[in-house]
Amino acid sequence: MDEVALRIGAPAGEPTLVDPGVLVIRVMKEQDVDTASQLAEVLSRALLKAPWAIVVDMSALDGLDPRAVRVLAGAARWAGELDIGYALAGPSQAIVATLRAAGCLMLFDIHGSPGEALMALCGGPM
Repeated sequence: MDEVALRIGAPAGEPTLVDPGVLVIRVMKEQDVDTASQLAEVLSRALLKAPWAIVVDMSALDGLDPRAVRVLAGAARWAGELDIGYALAGPSQAIVATLRAAGCLMLFDIHGSPGEALMALCGGPM
């Protein structure tokens, strides 16, 4: 699975002392039909692990396919039902505009970077 990687803990270059219950998912390729289904699979597996929180790192993306919007929104709703923290990190302005236009921006805690998301979820600097 080279388009979407699931990494547990802090992403490279970020603090490594992260609560072990936080999963960081880095989306590494623009989303289309194939990669959106891979993203859905990765998010489903992550949610089934019932972590304390999930951070979806979107900093490598410029835009977002409507299928990926549905995947991310569905995962956000599911995380809410399971009381799992769920945040997007580093989305571009185009991604934020796409989420707003789709009417689902309010489902997400949005942060500038994975490190900022981790600090917010864990309650302060690490």
